[in-house]
Amino acid sequence: MNFNEKIKLMNNKLFELISTEEITYLKDLDGRISLNKDGKFNYHKISEINVNKTWSYLYELEDNSIYTLIPLFSSQDRSDDPYIILSKQILITNNSSSLLLTKFINKN
Repeated sequence: MNFNEKIKLMNNKLFELISTEEITYLKDLDGRISLNKDGKFNYHKISEINVNKTWSYLYELEDNSIYTLIPLFSSQDRSDDPYIILSKQILITNNSSSLLLTKFINKN
């Protein structure tokens, strides 16, 4: 196995670990792992959090990509109005556990 194949294998394992058995926070990511943090923000209104809706959301994410999830509460559902952040930045992939994320968000 050459170096590039080893890197690809490590990346695949990383995607399989992020928020699958426990919540993975951005702050806990090893400093040796470089992430491109230049992405844009997307806001999704979810009026009710349940496993099916969470699974549908995760299913739509691109393969081999890591996303930052910031659950927030807003009275007017507009990004420019005041809001409350419910958690630290959570890392997710399309492999993340919908049940784990649903329980976490509903608990907090």
